[in-house]
Amino acid sequence: MKFLGLMTRLVNMNPMNVLPCPIYFMSSTGLILKVRNLALSHLESMKRFSSLRRAQVVSGGEYMIGHIGTVHDAFSERGRVDIDGESWIADTHEPLASGQKVRVTAINKLVLKVEPVDNTVKE
Repeated sequence: MKFLGLMTRLVNMNPMNVLPCPIYFMSSTGLILKVRNLALSHLESMKRFSSLRRAQVVSGGEYMIGHIGTVHDAFSERGRVDIDGESWIADTHEPLASGQKVRVTAINKLVLKVEPVDNTVKE
């Protein structure tokens, strides 16, 4: 009699009453893992971008100091130098030859203060 009652229950049982629990568990676990991975990747991105925010931006005159350029035409006090593909007005205390390498030591408005890197002249 017990066997017949058990069989009747199994035959009349709606499969949706039995299956949703494991399927729900599996899908919710997968969803939790996906959300976790998404959150971790978002945190990693935030760390990367926050380090960029802390980096000091160097621009303007600060950017130019220390750059190496080439004398455009020979001059002894004021002339032109080429730095990063641009022509700049430059002042110096030493005579400079055309093609000579110079280093920017200071900047006053749009005039660079330069000094020779060495005494070699670019041919």
